[in-house]
Amino acid sequence: FEYEAVTGERSEIIPEGKTPGRGLIKAPTCVEFQVALPVVEKDGLSQAQSIKKSLASVNTDPGAGGAKKPGQTIDSLSIKEILDESKGLPESLFPVGKTIDGETTVTLDMDNEYCISLVGLGKTGKTNLLKAFALEAVAKGDEVILFDGSSGELKDFAAENKIKNYVNNDEGLFNLMQDEIVGRFGERNALVNAARDKGSSVRDALKGQKRIVILINDYSHFIESVYSEDYGMSGFFETALEKGRDHKIQFIAALTPDDVSDCARYQVSRQFTSMESGVNLGGLFDQQNVLHFEMSSADAVRQLSAGYGYALSDNGAAVRILTPLV
Repeated sequence: FEYEAVTGERSEIIPEGKTPGRGLIKAPTCVEFQVALPVVEKDGLSQAQSIKKSLASVNTDPGAGGAKKPGQTIDSLSIKEILDESKGLPESLFPVGKTIDGETTVTLDMDNEYCISLVGLGKTGKTNLLKAFALEAVAKGDEVILFDGSSGELKDFAAENKIKNYVNNDEGLFNLMQDEIVGRFGERNALVNAARDKGSSVRDALKGQKRIVILINDYSHFIESVYSEDYGMSGFFETALEKGRDHKIQFIAALTPDDVSDCARYQVSRQFTSMESGVNLGGLFDQQNVLHFEMSSADAVRQLSAGYGYALSDNGAAVRILTPLV
């Protein structure tokens, strides 16, 4: 906005926020630029010594591809890389991607989560990230339940990865609820209540229980199935979302801002999105109202390519990430 005030010209380019020395310049059209920043003298070293120390780690091997340029971002991330990294993490940590500089893996701690929203417009990578969660859960030995859209988009994926609990209609969800979900919630609810009554650790009480990850690829279809008049599942799911946190059961759903608006009249949907937890895909963060991350106005209106998005880092700050391609 300052660029327009100075030059009298409006630009669609927005400089990357929270980056010292980043700005816009008219040369002769509007371009983003980075000024050289001085090296700070520290540790009792002169400026020249500080520069030498900072460059000591640069790999000068001709075949190494050179040092990473300032502002350089990764443009690909394989699911194999994420799965390999996941093996060295605690069971509850699920990687969602890497920061765009490739330096940090961003994770979700499932022990602190319940309903996780993967929010974005169409074709932004939500289903791809849902598949990544499925593969991570399978690799960890967790139990996976996959609710798909009526088109059966993920039917082959489920079969290829031996995900037996795959459903995509009202009847399938009802049978799964009766045969699997209700009993699991009841058993774990007894363990959780007993631990709380004793003042002992709920997590310790559930150590012998497999994590159950319920993945939802078509959010509107799922909500409509829950409220199907033919099967009467709404009472159970409303109670489960109200009282089921800390049961080592997680719901992860791919949804659009339109899904949220269309399903707002249903209590289960309001309960789900009120958790305010998840990942934004495709940017345009200001066009959704499920996640509430603190970020600059420039980042909030920035549109990102499919697979890129925003998540919270370990310190609670919003960071731009690239999710793994499945």
